[in-house]
Amino acid sequence: MLAGVLAHEIAHVNRRHANKQYTQGLWRGILIATVTRGSVRDAAEIADALMQLRYSREHEYEADRLGVEYTYKAGYDPHGLLKFLMILQREEKIGNRWIETNLRTHPFSDRRAAEIRKHIERVTKQPAREVSL
Repeated sequence: MLAGVLAHEIAHVNRRHANKQYTQGLWRGILIATVTRGSVRDAAEIADALMQLRYSREHEYEADRLGVEYTYKAGYDPHGLLKFLMILQREEKIGNRWIETNLRTHPFSDRRAAEIRKHIERVTKQPAREVSL
């Protein structure tokens, strides 16, 4: 499980996700500040925040896919990342406040888990197995 989580985070670094978001946000901020004022500016900043959320979620899906690939190629079980997401999903369902507060920008774990299952099957050429918690 740890190998999968680390591979996911390494994928973020390899793809420079934080760097891309910062740069895009900086340019959008400059554009918003230059073009807008007052309540129009507030609306533009809200729209910008929503765009950043979308990019962040796309980055999570990409890091999940790459995490599965890195883990598998390194000889570890790619189901570890799936198990971690199942734990997150369980915590979301019981209303864990830390999950709600700190992972708001992440896609819901049930969809991520389904996407990871599909990717495990593509990478390993075998059906993904059920993961027990």
